[in-house]
Amino acid sequence: MANRFDRKHDLKVLGGLTDERRIAVAVAALDRMIVPYLLWPKERGSAEAGDKLREDLWSYAATGEPVPDEQSVEQLYPGPGDSVTLESAYAESFLEALQLLALFAETGDPMRLVEIREAAYSMADAAASDMLVRAGAGVRWTPEVESAVSFHPWVSRELQAQDADVVAASGADRLDALVDGLRATSKAKPVVSEEEFGMMRSYQSG
Repeated sequence: MANRFDRKHDLKVLGGLTDERRIAVAVAALDRMIVPYLLWPKERGSAEAGDKLREDLWSYAATGEPVPDEQSVEQLYPGPGDSVTLESAYAESFLEALQLLALFAETGDPMRLVEIREAAYSMADAAASDMLVRAGAGVRWTPEVESAVSFHPWVSRELQAQDADVVAASGADRLDALVDGLRATSKAKPVVSEEEFGMMRSYQSG
């Protein structure tokens, strides 16, 4: 039994929601991805930038206020002189997903929203892989390892969160109540938490 993201299925699922609710569901996934951006690297003041981005994202979900355009997002990427940390690649994954939201705002193509949710799943999958490989130094990539990654608790948690987002979006009476609920749950259940990044880092240094 697969425990993977399915683009075609997700496009169909999101197709059952209104545009506003599809956006809220995608923003929830994007918000869950923000932790590595908040952690990476401190000298760029990313925590403050991350707080502002969060406000912008949820404002877009609630009211349609503009999100950062692609050019603005590109300026948030690491520069050649920035230090490379465990979180760097994950922070870039968040920024790539943020660019997808900017593309959706320009085009209205629902596939961009599907790709945001896929990016959140992919971040969980990459983190699970990273964790298992670091925990078992020198482990070879086998079907058994692949299955262990696929069914890792972090991957399952993100897929379950995505399902719960759609259920909430389908059942909420009002958009503002949906946005408030998704905002709270996405912050409480990130794709990978700061503590979990700490676990990954300990294996890296050990």
